[in-house]
Amino acid sequence: GKLENISSLPMKYTLEDNSIVFYIEKNNRRIFEKIFTIKDEYAMVMKLKFNDFAEISGYDIHFDSGMPDTEDFTKNKNNDYKIVAQVENSLKKVTLRSLSKKNKTLEGHIDWAAVRTKYFTQAIKPEKRINSTILKGFEIGGSPAMNLSIRNQTGRDNIEDNYLVYIGPVEYNLLNKYGDNFQNITELGAKWLHLLSKWFLWLIAFLYKFIPNYGVVIILFSII
Repeated sequence: GKLENISSLPMKYTLEDNSIVFYIEKNNRRIFEKIFTIKDEYAMVMKLKFNDFAEISGYDIHFDSGMPDTEDFTKNKNNDYKIVAQVENSLKKVTLRSLSKKNKTLEGHIDWAAVRTKYFTQAIKPEKRINSTILKGFEIGGSPAMNLSIRNQTGRDNIEDNYLVYIGPVEYNLLNKYGDNFQNITELGAKWLHLLSKWFLWLIAFLYKFIPNYGVVIILFSII
């Protein structure tokens, strides 16, 4: 099919209920809409709507801006910063160290994918199964980044796909509620350490209820 870069087309926006809608018009009709709706404190639903295209073989989603450092001490950055994804029900991790040497490509059904630093993450999770997906991981500005290529098995002229987009702390209990092993974005160490790690994470979340500042909580945790 014909490749069309709609990012070069002028995009308008409007506020509708509790959502912000970005759209492209052609002949006074919306041919593309990207709708963001707040779900909770750190997550939103992103709806992509393609209307009356000749034929859509797929589209790309870019997480290519990288993530800034949130702490001064970054000695272990090459191992702490990484791409984490669940592909064909298997957990995949690609560190910044690896991406600095060579780009990485993952193919197959991607349940979810994330770019993470030591304490924060940007993650995306499709609402329904997407059968043909390619994740391309790379390094940009000292940070991991990724692009997702969604390929439809049969061309369609109308598409409506929903994604959960999470931008927030790498906190086990927060991520766990979204299902599909989304909590595996966190680093729990070796399998025999998982139970102890979960207890530590629970304690951090408990302290955060009374001291809503992760920096202070981590300092107190190190004292405990």
